[in-house]
Amino acid sequence: MRVPQTQGRLVQVLAGEGYVTPDEADFLRRSASLRNRLIHGELSTHVDGSTVGTFLGILESLAEPALAPRPGRQA
Repeated sequence: MRVPQTQGRLVQVLAGEGYVTPDEADFLRRSASLRNRLIHGELSTHVDGSTVGTFLGILESLAEPALAPRPGRQA
């Protein structure tokens, strides 16, 4: 049986395997509280466009074909 992983552990693995840079990993960790507030119904939580844009950029890089670590992305 697979056990769900925490968001912190997932970010750690992504950074350790070179899928995200250390700066991107730090951003994802900092953004976790925003995510939690929104998911748990705090709809008045403000998320600025810059944060959304950075998050989307990270997601797009993860969705690239082959999902292989890229040069320069090793933690």
